[in-house]
Amino acid sequence: MTTQLDRRRTATKWQAPREGRLKVNVDAHVVAGCPWFSCGLVLRNHAGKFIRARTHKFIGAVPVIEAEVTGVWEAIKWVKSLGLQNVDIESDSLVAVQAINNAVENLLEVGVVMQACSRVLKSRKDIVVSFIKKQANKVAHLVTRVPCEASCFFDLMTPPLSVLEPLENDCLMN
Repeated sequence: MTTQLDRRRTATKWQAPREGRLKVNVDAHVVAGCPWFSCGLVLRNHAGKFIRARTHKFIGAVPVIEAEVTGVWEAIKWVKSLGLQNVDIESDSLVAVQAINNAVENLLEVGVVMQACSRVLKSRKDIVVSFIKKQANKVAHLVTRVPCEASCFFDLMTPPLSVLEPLENDCLMN
C-alpha cells in the first residue's frame, strides 16, 4: 500500500526514464550581481547510468527564468548534436517548462528562446520537456557549478567527483 509519505518521497527523487529512452536533467546557476551564469546538463540511461554531462558558462547577468530557458535550449541543441532520439529533458523550473510546452508568447528577450524550444519540440515528438522537483535534480545542480573560466562549455565523459555520491544515491533509489 502506498502512503502519502511514499508519494511525497517519490515526487522528490530522481526517476530513471523508461527503457529505450534517455534523460537529460537541466539546471541553471545565477548569482545576483555576477556578470555570468551557467547551465548544467546530465545525460543518463534507463538504468540511471551516467553517460555524459556538459557545463556551460555564459557571459551576462540575466534573470533566473532566462538562465533556466537557456538551459533547456542548450539541452535540446545538445540532444540534436549527439543524434539522440527518445529523450526526456527535465528542468526544475516550472515556469520555464510550462512556457516552453504551452508555446506561450513572451515579448521579453527570453521569449525568442522559448519559441525556438517550442518549435523543435513540435517537430521532434521523441523529445519531451517536463518539470522535476529541485530535490530530484541534485546532479544537474552540482554540474552547473563545475568551474569554467570563460564563456565556454565542457563536455564531461566521466562524472566529476562532486556528483559521484548523488549519482550513486539516485541509482540506489530506483
